Amino acid sequence: MRRYNMRPLLSADALLAICLLVFAHGCSPYEPPGTRYDNTIWNVTSADIYNVRLSWEANGQKFEREARQVSPAVYHFIGMSMASNPEPIPDRVVVSWMTGDGKTHEQTVDVASRIPDMEHFRGSIFYRFDGRGVTVGPYTYEYQERNVKHGKPAVP
Repeated sequence: MRRYNMRPLLSADALLAICLLVFAHGCSPYEPPGTRYDNTIWNVTSADIYNVRLSWEANGQKFEREARQVSPAVYHFIGMSMASNPEPIPDRVVVSWMTGDGKTHEQTVDVASRIPDMEHFRGSIFYRFDGRGVTVGPYTYEYQERNVKHGKPAVP
């Protein structure tokens, strides 16, 4: 019977270091891996909102993202992967939601025109609910990270 030396090619420490380098490259808490933007619901009202839906078309396909409940002053991220954030960033998005009184609302918002330097944009597209309706605000991942490093909220 022949014996083979089954010694690993890499030590456990070397393997861990390689994995960390591969998976950590370009990652930050504000930049989801594999995508250049995320859609974020931001409720700045004093009450929960429900059944928030973003609907749009891109590349001849219809897309829809949904959040069941978003509490006041809480960010709710929708679509943190490439499949959920198709290119191009949509020109317009139909936003619908329900308030605590059971009333449903719908508003079409401009998105792409609100983003400066579209070609290089990497960040969060915030859909801000304020009780009067929805406004769109883009914030780069770099901006959010810089705010946090200076002890400020990621988004003012």
